[in-house]
Amino acid sequence: MLDWLIVGAGVQGCVLAHALVRYGRVHPKRLRLVDPHAEPMAAWHRRSFACGMRHLRSPAAHSIDPDFGSLLRWARANGYDPAAHTIPPYARPSVELFAAHSSATLHESGLSNLMVAGTVVGIAPLDRANAVRSSTPGWAVELAAGSVLTSRRVALATGPTAGLTIPQWTPACNAATHVFAQSFDRAAFERAASPIVVGGGISGVTLAVHWCTRSMQGALTLVTRRRLSEAQFDSDPCYIGPRCMERFAALDSARARRALLDEARHPGSSPPELLRELQRLVQAGRVRHVVDTLSACRSASAGPAALSGDSGTYHGDRVVLATGFSRARPGGELLNRLRGLHGGAIGRLPVDETDRPIPGPTLEWTTGLYLTGLLAEVELGPSAGNIIGAHNAAKRIVSSLYGDLRCVPAAWRRYESARG
Repeated sequence: MLDWLIVGAGVQGCVLAHALVRYGRVHPKRLRLVDPHAEPMAAWHRRSFACGMRHLRSPAAHSIDPDFGSLLRWARANGYDPAAHTIPPYARPSVELFAAHSSATLHESGLSNLMVAGTVVGIAPLDRANAVRSSTPGWAVELAAGSVLTSRRVALATGPTAGLTIPQWTPACNAATHVFAQSFDRAAFERAASPIVVGGGISGVTLAVHWCTRSMQGALTLVTRRRLSEAQFDSDPCYIGPRCMERFAALDSARARRALLDEARHPGSSPPELLRELQRLVQAGRVRHVVDTLSACRSASAGPAALSGDSGTYHGDRVVLATGFSRARPGGELLNRLRGLHGGAIGRLPVDETDRPIPGPTLEWTTGLYLTGLLAEVELGPSAGNIIGAHNAAKRIVSSLYGDLRCVPAAWRRYESARG
């Protein structure tokens, strides 16, 4: 039996695994990460490549390693010029540097060798699992291939699993694909002469700018439902530290916390320098930006498409949806199955009025079952889904198990003595 099984090997899962090994005294042999992909952070790499992302929105201080100075030290020691691989403000790293540092960190800690490729289809307490009967506290995790992994503790770090946001008119548009769909072909998009990008958040703006760097002729049409929104980060940075998180933690209801979550976030926004670059391309005639609500599409099986909206019709030889992820509850069917287990506390796992989980202060949803990322946002606050949110989740879990529980974010160095 493992000590820890982490479901999801994206940023959230990798940060937690690294922290458990480094600060939680968990031996790598007693920990596994299970993910549909054989390599850690595979989905992150695919999505950042798909939209042509060049730099992270997060500061260089936020990396896979709990040490906030790790990335820049590693960069200097391994031939990466920080002046060439970071942009202001906050020395935000290039995708190339972040990916290289993440790979090196996971390899050094041995976590890249702890992957189990598979899709989790069921989680049940050991004393109730069909495939495993045991009186030992723990969990049985069933994979789609039929194998079962057992662990004393399980953490759900599943990322944005609620699916992609697909407009209703998309099925009639043979030329359309979502930028984050497995079927998206970036090379084909780069060859398009008159593409249409739908969506005004950071992925849509990034994709439009990327096309202009790869195509030397033609023009791209960017269709957004509203005016472009500017924000340095996708949520108020005050909530990554104690000043605002103390106020958040003091709220005694999930409804009040969720209202504050909505207030503090900036969905569909882009950082200032990216919008400035887009504006230059608009002025140069490379990008046509229109604000409209699309309602229909006409396209041949292989040919141009015509998108119709309230204000006009837009023609292009390829349509890419940059409409983000569904705002439905993450976790999907896996959480439904968990809540559906009959009898005992498992059948009464706490959720709020939006059917989202309410974990305890230690991020346990029930004994030995932990939540991270957006699944734990009602405890972690507005930054739950970001890199720093992953660190704050790891701090909660590590401190509760191996020291004194600290719900308000603090530096990792304060946890050295807490381990005892």
